[in-house]
Amino acid sequence: MKNLIKKNKNEFGNYLNTLGFDYFCTFSTPYEMTLKSARRAMERFFNRLNNMYDKCLLFWAAEPFALKEGYHLHVLIKRNSDEVTSLYKDKLAFNEIWQIVTKGSSIKAKNNRVHLRNYRASKKGSNYFCKRINQPNSDYDFLFNNNKQTVAA
Repeated sequence: MKNLIKKNKNEFGNYLNTLGFDYFCTFSTPYEMTLKSARRAMERFFNRLNNMYDKCLLFWAAEPFALKEGYHLHVLIKRNSDEVTSLYKDKLAFNEIWQIVTKGSSIKAKNNRVHLRNYRASKKGSNYFCKRINQPNSDYDFLFNNNKQTVAA
C-alpha cells in the first residue's frame, strides 16, 4: 500500500510539473496560521491575483512548521504568459496581496513573509508539494480561472 501511495504522489508531482508554473513561492505569517485560516488566505490571495492576471493557475499546500505551532504555505503560480512582467514586479505584487489578505504591514520589518523563486521543472519542486498529500492535518488545492473577473476578498 505504501508503494502505491508513493507511486501516486510521484505521478501527481510529474503531472504538476507539466503545467508550466512560473513561480515556486513560500508564504508565512508571524502569527499561528491554522489549516482553516491558510485555506481562507489562499482563496483571498487567488481572488486578488485573478484580478491582476488573466488565466491564472495556482496550486498550494499547507505544511506545518517544524519548530513552532501553525502552518506555512508552499504555492505554485502560473500567470498568463502573454503578460510581460518580471520576478521583481511579481514579487512586489504578490507581497502586496499577501500583506492585504493576511492583514500584514508592508511598512514593518516583520511583515508576513513572501519568498518567491522562478519555477524550474528540472528541479521537480512539484514533487515536494506531493509529500503532504494523504497526510493527516494537511490541506492543498488547485485554484484556477480562465477568464478575468472581479471578486471581492
